Amino acid sequence: MLILFDDIKPFEHVFFQRVARTLLRLKVLEVVNLLEQEEKNSATNNSIEFRHLTTLILHDIHADYVEQLLCRTYLPCLIELVIHNDLLLTIINQNQQQVKDNCSKVETLITVEPWYYLTEAMKFISLILSCMSNKNILSPP
Repeated sequence: MLILFDDIKPFEHVFFQRVARTLLRLKVLEVVNLLEQEEKNSATNNSIEFRHLTTLILHDIHADYVEQLLCRTYLPCLIELVIHNDLLLTIINQNQQQVKDNCSKVETLITVEPWYYLTEAMKFISLILSCMSNKNILSPP
């Protein structure tokens, strides 16, 4: 397990490349950083692969890290995702193939905050489920 935390400097694309190359067998990654990435233009390809990552925890993060890790990173073994509802819905609405590929094996989705409005949850639940093969969706009580 690796927990990445920084409240002074954002994590850039190159940093995630180095982590992926150095920790080849990493299974659990948690990212905590509310700072916007500065070098977004350099992160347009899918050159990052976490081949053994099974759990990705993305709470207390800037939306850039959701984009970085779910849209522009190869996560073939991802089976558990922890994320904020609004960030998940935003990324799913972009309808990107890499997100669908990364989330297709997710068995457990844990949302950081509960679904406050049932209509909001029902509106997007089919989008979420269409990206997941097994449908365990959990919210905190």
